[in-house]
Amino acid sequence: MKRILRLTQELIKINSENPPGRERKIAKFCYDFLKNYGYKPRILEFAPQRSNLLCSCKSENSLRTILLSPHLDTVPAGENWNLPPFSAKILNNRIYGRGASDCKGNLAVGLEVLAQLKEEKRKFRNLDIVFLATADEEAGSSLGFKPILNSLPRLDFGLILDGSEFKIIYAQKGLLHLRINILGKKAHGAYPERGENAIILSFNIYSQIRDLIKRLNKKDKKAQFTLNIGKIEGGEKVNMVADKCFMELDLRFRENESKEKLLNIFKKTIEKFTKAYSLKVLAYQPPVRAQRNNFWINCLKDTLLGENIKPHFEVSRGATILNFLLERGVEGVVFGFSTSQQAHATDEYIAIPNLYKGVRVLKNFLIKIDNILDNE
Repeated sequence: MKRILRLTQELIKINSENPPGRERKIAKFCYDFLKNYGYKPRILEFAPQRSNLLCSCKSENSLRTILLSPHLDTVPAGENWNLPPFSAKILNNRIYGRGASDCKGNLAVGLEVLAQLKEEKRKFRNLDIVFLATADEEAGSSLGFKPILNSLPRLDFGLILDGSEFKIIYAQKGLLHLRINILGKKAHGAYPERGENAIILSFNIYSQIRDLIKRLNKKDKKAQFTLNIGKIEGGEKVNMVADKCFMELDLRFRENESKEKLLNIFKKTIEKFTKAYSLKVLAYQPPVRAQRNNFWINCLKDTLLGENIKPHFEVSRGATILNFLLERGVEGVVFGFSTSQQAHATDEYIAIPNLYKGVRVLKNFLIKIDNILDNE
């Protein structure tokens, strides 16, 4: 089982930050690893250097097909790390590095399980496995999961290997990313009353939207909107009244809220302060909800209980690729073995016990499914 540690370390050491997006090297590593165990993987690219890895494992009867899908890319490492972000150092029973939890540990578990199945000469009778490690997950999946999903044959269930602590993510909030451009009026900085400061307008607009979100959450405890201002930029010089400013906002929202309703709220709020603005949708994903009770989920729950893990269902606050799967009409969940609160963090790590336990859970889950299908 020490191989899972080495495998995780080798994956972390390969820089696959997105942006800029350079997954070819890590995809080639996975390709060589699987080929060494007798698989026939393929590399797919939709842009130069933006590689995806696809490996199909056929059973004798092909009664059902499961998709296992981690991703290859990571967010940028950034600065102020105590350990080099691509060193993959082991310390205090943890492996440190960018992508350790999001999601190279999950990727390593998937690869390790496939390797063990070959080593054990275990030939599945009924369950086909499609292993898909994708590019571009951290930037919308337009060069990875989205175009590949539509080209795949029949899928019966998808296990998106991008979760943590063995939680079953069956739903996710909606996502709305907006860019608001505000126009003001230039003036000399010594005479601010002669102009209209677009930065101050933007701040007032944001404050009003933020307070509205707080009121909505207080009124309805189930609402749980979240709002983040991720970028703001305006002005030209310190001694000039800023005539332009833009800000980019990230809103997460629950079911029963439409994009049109939310955009209308933003427009009405902005127009309390100015008519000189533009509003652009940068990204949108509707909230989604998968089944919590079906053949696949029940098998997963039984497998977890066999490892003394209490099944825990959760709604994701962040965006995942689950919505793309459900839009195709394929049931699935997000699931994984990473360490909680480590995704995108400085000094990111994964707990080593999670890797060992993750291998057992994933392998036993696949074997259980295949065995149960004997009776169908």
